[in-house]
This record gives sequence, C-alpha cells and structure tokens, in this order.
Amino acid sequence: MFNSRIKYLTMTALQQQLFRSYHTLHRACCNQVFDQRTRVIHKLHHQPQRHFVQAIKKLFHPSNAELNDLEEQAYGCTENGQYTRALWGFEQLMQKEPNCARYYFDYALTIIRYIDDPPREMIDDAHRYLEKAVELAPTESRIIKSYGQLLMNTAFDDKAKCIADARALFDGYCQRVLGGGGGDAFSSDHHYLQSALHGNGNNNDDIDSSDTSMHVTEWTDDERRAHYAHIDTEILFLYAQLLDEECRDYVAAKRMFEHCIYIASAQQCHYEQVDNYRLRYGFHLYKQQEFDAAIEQFKLIHENYRLHIEAYNADPNEGKEKRDRVHLNNYLRRRKPSTISHIFAHLYLGLIYGDLCEFQRSDHHFEAMMSFKDKFYVKNEHRVQIVLLCEYILHCVKMGHFERAHECWLEAFRLDKLLSVNTYPSVHYLGTTSYDVLTIGGHLFSEKGLTKKANRYFQNLMQMIASMPQEKLEKSSLFNPYYFYGVHCIKMEEFETAKQSFLKLCKMHPYFPEFYYQLSVACAQLKQYEEAQTYLMQAMNLNFRMIYPKYFANSDTIFKKVQLVLPEEKKQLLTK
Repeated sequence: MFNSRIKYLTMTALQQQLFRSYHTLHRACCNQVFDQRTRVIHKLHHQPQRHFVQAIKKLFHPSNAELNDLEEQAYGCTENGQYTRALWGFEQLMQKEPNCARYYFDYALTIIRYIDDPPREMIDDAHRYLEKAVELAPTESRIIKSYGQLLMNTAFDDKAKCIADARALFDGYCQRVLGGGGGDAFSSDHHYLQSALHGNGNNNDDIDSSDTSMHVTEWTDDERRAHYAHIDTEILFLYAQLLDEECRDYVAAKRMFEHCIYIASAQQCHYEQVDNYRLRYGFHLYKQQEFDAAIEQFKLIHENYRLHIEAYNADPNEGKEKRDRVHLNNYLRRRKPSTISHIFAHLYLGLIYGDLCEFQRSDHHFEAMMSFKDKFYVKNEHRVQIVLLCEYILHCVKMGHFERAHECWLEAFRLDKLLSVNTYPSVHYLGTTSYDVLTIGGHLFSEKGLTKKANRYFQNLMQMIASMPQEKLEKSSLFNPYYFYGVHCIKMEEFETAKQSFLKLCKMHPYFPEFYYQLSVACAQLKQYEEAQTYLMQAMNLNFRMIYPKYFANSDTIFKKVQLVLPEEKKQLLTK
C-alpha cells in the first residue's frame, strides 16, 4: 500500500474503508526532508482502488418473457455463487440483445469481481467486453468508473498501455459531458467557481465589472444543479488523480480538480464528498509548492467539520449551572463523520507549517491530529492509528522530542503486532504486517544517537526487502526503507552504501528531486564530483525550489563543493 514519499496514501483493509487512500505524503529527517510518501495517505484516503461498483440491476421486460427468464437465471446464479452458469446466462443475453451495454458490463464484472485468479483468456474476454460496453454506453458512469479503475490498477496488458487507455477513456467522457455548453459554463459562472474553491460565498467582488470579455451567468441553485446533474464527479476525480500521479500533467490535473470541486458544489453534494475532493486537491497544491492555496483547502475542511459535526455534538448544558441544565445530551445520537478528511487535513497543515519553519503552528496541528486518534470512530482502526503515529513520530524527531517519539513508537509497534498475529503468520521477524514500524524505529534510534541499535534494525530490514519485487515493496510500506537507510548511512559516513541505496531509490521513483539531491550528496562525499554534479542538475530540473535552500541546511555547501553555478533563471525562482 505504500509508495514513495511524494507519491499517494492510496488506499489493504484500510484502503477499502477509506480512499485507496489516499499512498501518502511526506516526512523527512530532521532537516525537513521532503518525503516520498505521496501515495500513502492517499492510498489510505483517496486513491483509486479495486473497489468496484455494484452490478447494474436487472430490468423487467413486460413484452419479452424470455429475456426476463434469462436475466433471472444469470443474476440469480451470480448471487448464489454459480459463476460459470452466470457467464453462460450473460452470453445468451448478449446474443438476444447485442446492443445492451449492461450485459457486456456484468459479464466482465463477474469475471473480475467474483472469480478468484481467472486465467488470462478470461481476463482478455473481460477486457474486450468492457470496451464493448463503453462503446455502447459512452456516458454510463458506472461502466466508466469500473473500467477506469481496472485500467488504473493495470489489470490488463502492460502498465503504460493501461494508463494511456485510462486517460483516453476519461478524456472521452469529459469531452462528451463537459464539451459545448458544459465547458463554457466554467467561465460564464466564474464567481460561483471562485466560491466553490475558496468558500467565500457568492462574492461578486471577485468579478471585474469592466471585463466585457466574460459573460457572467446568474444562475439560481436549482438551475445550476440541473445543468450539471448528468455529470459524475467521481469520474472527474479519478481522472484528476490519474493526471497527477501517472501522467504527471500537473496543469491539467489542477484544472480537473477545480472542475470536480466546482461541479460537486453546484450539484450540492454532501459536504464530506466535497471535502474528500478538497483534501486530494490540497495535497496536489502542496506538492506543487502552492502552500497558501493548499492551506486554504485544508482549513475549509476543518470549517465544515466544526459546522456539521462539532456544532451538532456540542453539549447544550456546557457552561451552565447545575440548576439551569434542562437539556438532555443524548450521546447515543451523536453524529460521527463518515470520512477522516479532517484528521489528514491536520496532518498536511502540520507538514506545511513545518516546511515553512512555523513550528508552533506545525506542533498545534500535529497535536490536534493526535487528539482524534482515540475517537470512537478511529480507535478500532489500527492501520489508521499506525499511520498517524508514524507521522507524529517523525515530527517529534524533527523537533527533538525523542522521549515522546519513543513512547509513540512503542504504541505503534504494539498495534502492528496485534494486526500481524492472524494476518501474516508467516512473518517471523518481530511479527510485523508491514515494514513501516521497523523503518521509523531505525530512523528514531539513528537520530537519537543509538547507532548500534539503528544499524541492527536497518540491517534486518534490508535483508527482508532484498529479494522483494519493487511493486510489492511499494504496496507494503509507506515510508520507503531505502530512503531512511541512505540518510542513516550518510550520518554514519558510509557513503558508498548510501549511494547504492539512493541509486535503487532513484530507479524506483525517478521523478522525485530529493532522492537525486541526496544521491549527489553521497557522491560529493566520495569525491565523485562529476556524478554529483549530474545528479544535482537532475534534481534542479525536476523541482529547484524544493532542494535549494529552503529544505536543506547544507544546500549551499553542496553546490560549492561540486562547483555548480546557479543559472540566473534559477536564482529568480528563489525570489518568487
């Protein structure tokens, strides 16, 4: 479930409950390293997961008794676990009604969803029938979502082809539902778009009345909802994540996130659904270093939580004398959130303020995040608690609160042990379900100065993952062990080992500038200045402001050591 530091939290058992979710975000060592854990929290909370929609229900055909009997047989066999007979029934239905998309869709869904380890021939059949279903019903949202999620999870062919097919699928849907009048409405209803994104109400001051190039449409809420009623925002959300994570088209991803939030607000969707969109959009802005805009999205999530949850659950007798307490505070009717977006919003705010060196605010949000750990809707979700504890441990290490970090690590270790007893009985070393607790433990002991203990943890960890395929490692851990091991080796002046660790990391995740930066540091310490200069230039070309000088105290030293002169256009970025 875990990916690299900046790659999404998304989303294992917890992924099914939250948001494949979301494969996460960040955290680094003491000097504000920009973590590679993007998919972590978002595999925990947002990301597209193998969560398939319910099959389209059978319909009654009053004029065709034969179709009714075949549908009853096919869907009945599916419910009773007789999948081979169900497939035969769907084949008969497709012969009778060759232009009915839902028969092709349900045939493919039965193979993918219900049959364990289907042979390659059946997977190819499912792929072909899904394509046929999309061709027959190109705007049916349930078909588009299921097929798109399968492609994003590379269920067919190679990964590159699946990603390209998924982009073409979502792009075709957006062209059909957003083209023409739907696309024009984003500019004509400009002030509502700003209201949806910034939460400032219908503020007409945002519109320049002297701008005659923009025709402003004054819609009522009912008119706006009716105009966008046919659009499925979940498909737009999946498309935005695909553009952000796989295609790396960040400009298009940002625009699609904005459209998603805008249309969801126009449709008056439930606030928690919109908050999920805001959380992922804020994370995208955070990765792009647009801190102010990201902070705004996360604060809107907290505002909704206070308005809809805290205000509802407030004690009506609070602050009153005993004789004045006349209201009944019925805890059995307390409202609980269906998502934990507000908790992860605190996490992201803590990370952002930490990057901005506003440590008091950062500490406030991390403590607020931890206050939710024992809430009645979180305390039984051990996987969520482990993620929160690991992030809090990294914050404590960064702030120098080692005793508090060690207490939290022992609690995370205990929770991980509980999960591993029955889940992974074949794991012998410390009985862990994943490698995060070991990774964070090694990093904690390294920063605490217990180098021998840290060496023991990291050596055992490296032996465990030595023969592990890359894809399995990404799904098994949120905090990439190679990164923390490389940082530890640099601290121990084992620069050759650190170099090999960062080389593996750069091969796994070639788009993260911090890994190339750390690799250049290791090469510079080995006096391999040409290699160091090459890797440093790669890091600069990926994201210059991330590596210089804000996030690393010794950036100036490394640039001087490798004799790399900053171009003028790069220097100008530092002043923005």
